[in-house]
Amino acid sequence: KWETPGGRSGLVSTAGNLVFTGDNSANLVALTATTGDPLWHSKLTAPVSNGPISYEVDGQQYVGARATRSGRSP
Repeated sequence: KWETPGGRSGLVSTAGNLVFTGDNSANLVALTATTGDPLWHSKLTAPVSNGPISYEVDGQQYVGARATRSGRSP
């Protein structure tokens, strides 16, 4: 239904109609799953290099992603 230019990361979708991924500008981004419309982004120090993860603790949802520069170890 839609596509977005992405970086080299994967995607994670949530039951709350959200998709999280990395973009080509070293941002972690949240998109609406049904439309692909951007909702939020956070600038990182390097590109997202994996598929983000999402988890919940005590009713609070968290999202995490690894961001590494090419050729460098964390």
